Amino acid sequence: EFLTPQKGIDTPLGQALQTYLSQPWNTIHAFSDKLPHVYLAVYLAQYKQGLLQSSVRSATMDYLETLPSLSALQHLPLFWDQAMLEELQCSVVKNAVRSRREEWKQEFVVIHRAIKSMGLPSPFSSLTLQTWYW
Repeated sequence: EFLTPQKGIDTPLGQALQTYLSQPWNTIHAFSDKLPHVYLAVYLAQYKQGLLQSSVRSATMDYLETLPSLSALQHLPLFWDQAMLEELQCSVVKNAVRSRREEWKQEFVVIHRAIKSMGLPSPFSSLTLQTWYW
């Protein structure tokens, strides 16, 4: 495996998230069965935003370079704008996209709270919701 949740945990953002989730008032998030996936997303989002620094070529970096760009994914309903989604009216796809976006938006909110509470440098706070969706 090129990517594991540990790769996300080992990043500054992963460390900030882990510290944030260790606070007593955040334990509800810390026990989520989705947390390993969130740490994978943390790693990928940092890569996509250019926040991962690596001077050494690795199989992981080679793999990451094969992932599609955000613009290459615009045909997927998850990336459609609101007007395009409205054309679906009450379809299962529209409801699924809304549900998935809301779920990921809540994760994104937690990520930004961790960034803010741990005082990470401003490049980390530039992480976008679109990148998180990616």
